[in-house]
Amino acid sequence: ADLAALEVPGTESDPVRCWRLEELCRAGYDEEDATEIAFHLDIDLHKAVELVRRGCPSRIAARIVL
Repeated sequence: ADLAALEVPGTESDPVRCWRLEELCRAGYDEEDATEIAFHLDIDLHKAVELVRRGCPSRIAARIVL
């Protein structure tokens, strides 16, 4: 996916959520899962990233952190 083209709906003026989305996609999350996780600022980004980097599929990792 083109990371520059990714946006979390309603967050055009929210650089934190946009950055989180980019980091999640870069780590290996599917765009849909990354968007959902990025919106929730209470989710530990480092833990979410670590799950997929260790081989957990995007959909399962998203279910774990959400």
